[in-house]
Amino acid sequence: MDFEWNDAKRKTGTPNDSDVPVEDRYQLLIDAVQDYAIFMLDPAGRVASWNNGARKIKGYSADEIVGRHFSLFYAPEDVAADKPGRELTLAAARGRAEDQGWRVRQDGSRFWADVTITAVYDPPARYSALPRSRAI
Repeated sequence: MDFEWNDAKRKTGTPNDSDVPVEDRYQLLIDAVQDYAIFMLDPAGRVASWNNGARKIKGYSADEIVGRHFSLFYAPEDVAADKPGRELTLAAARGRAEDQGWRVRQDGSRFWADVTITAVYDPPARYSALPRSRAI
């Protein structure tokens, strides 16, 4: 006999398939992604959240990177040319910005990345960004 977990949960009167709050389920999902760096930026470009894929790809723990500016992930010549600022501005204006290029890990090594920065607005219409990058 197969145990039908979802059926058992419905019989208990629980309104959904999990006792875990929706916000926590989304965080569990994002943390389970290992091949992509998925994190939030505040409107100023400071890292506001961090997933395990970001730790694996970029080398920073959440404690080391949250609160720091995301320009740390760019090569010095791109920072000098304000590439991080231009990409945030483009994402805010168009809803998203896509780029492929060199990024920098915590140890200083470079990797080629496919990056998408998506503009995210919370209910009071405050802007923040959701970058996603993948090492190629």
